[in-house]
Formats: sequence, structure tokens, C-alpha cells
Amino acid sequence: MKNHFYMPYYGNKRTEVEEIYNNIDLTNIKIIIEPFCGSCAMSYYIWTQSKTKMKYILNDNNPYMKQMYDIIKNDEAEDFDLIIKTKIDEIRGNKDLYYKLVKEDNIYAWYIARKYYNYRPGVMPLDPNRKVPSITTYPIYQFFKNADIEFLCMDALELINIHKGNKKCCILNDPPYLATCNDFYGDERTTTIYEAIFNGMLDKSKAKIYFVLELNWIIQLLFKGNKTHAYEKKYTGIKKKTVQHGVIEI
Repeated sequence: MKNHFYMPYYGNKRTEVEEIYNNIDLTNIKIIIEPFCGSCAMSYYIWTQSKTKMKYILNDNNPYMKQMYDIIKNDEAEDFDLIIKTKIDEIRGNKDLYYKLVKEDNIYAWYIARKYYNYRPGVMPLDPNRKVPSITTYPIYQFFKNADIEFLCMDALELINIHKGNKKCCILNDPPYLATCNDFYGDERTTTIYEAIFNGMLDKSKAKIYFVLELNWIIQLLFKGNKTHAYEKKYTGIKKKTVQHGVIEI
């Protein structure tokens, strides 16, 4: 799947969605839930493939994700695009103004910092010839605009607990990876999902529950006995590598 999202997103599952989709059972499912939705790649792909209408409950602990959804859903995308373009034109080519802006705590700074940040030290961000595309041009816009979506910003475990007894729900979990990239999130609460699994929180759930995780040794130990479809994921960034991932059924 080509990039559906309006900016690069750490942990984006867009290159894995077909593999995931082919290994989950959506029979009689009416509600898709992503407690750790991130770029919403899995729900977006299901929306493009499903022949039946579903409700999508998307949740992320980043409040700006919900704010971006609200901007699209409330027909405020044009105003958002104009503000982004104005701010970029003001700071374009001026590194000091750029870094001052991206330190601000608001939706515009968050968006610009992630979409226009240059990872190579010393290289001036915001090339004068770089265009500023509208968020309406990205496929996720159509999903946010037209699908039956409830977007939340709450504790993931609380959300799972609310819906785990509903057999019409499919809960797709893509939590921070344990022991490999958890430090990126900077929040110790991200490990509580694993503690809950260990303590049997999801035992005898009526909902269909899946986890998509890197199959390192501790994950294989935690999910020993669970049905797992393993596949290889190729990372193409600075450190090119192939890692074994898996779709784990609870």
C-alpha cells in the first residue's frame, strides 16, 4: 500500500497491512477497534477492502491525532492547509525560526515538525522549491471524512476492557514494541498492555483480538501457545534489516 498518511509516522504498518489483513478473521465483525491506532493503516486498509460497512473505533494517546481527525471531519482542512502554508512560508530557509516554531505546543508545530523535519544535521529544512501538499490529497482524508469513525484519546487498556466482551468487535493491537523501541514513546505506561496479558486480562474474551508485534524472544515466550502467523518485515531506513514479525491471535 502506498503512503496513505499525511506525514511520516514511526511504526506505520502500511507495508504490512495486506499480510495482516489476510491473517485476521473478520467473519460477523461489525466493529474494528485500534487501541494504538497511530497512522490508522490497518483500519484504513480494512475500509478499502471490506464489502460490508463497519464502525471504526480509533484511539491514540497523542491528542494531536484526534485533533487532526476533528479538523478533517469538521471541514476545517482548507483552513488548516492555509495556516500551515503561511507558517512554512514565514520560516522557509530560516533555521532559527524553524526550530523556534517546532518547539511550540500546538497542532501546527507538531505537524510541521514531523512532516518537514530534515534528519541530516546541518541541512537547511524547508527547501524553497518544496511544495506544501494539502491534507485533502492523502487517502487517509477520505477514510476520516467518509467512514463511520469514533476517534478517542484514552487509555488503551480501558478501551480494550470496555469492548472485549463484544463478539462483534475485532480489536487490532499495535502497541509499542517491548524491549526494542519502547524508549521512543517515553512513557512507562506503554508496557502495561504486556503486564495485562501476562496476568490473564484477555482470557476468555468474546471479541476477536489480535496483536501485531516483532517476534523477539520475550514476545514468543509471552504468547507461547497462541496461534501466530509469522512473516518477514524489511526495514529500508538508515539501518536496512529484515526482522520477523507476527500476527498473534488471542
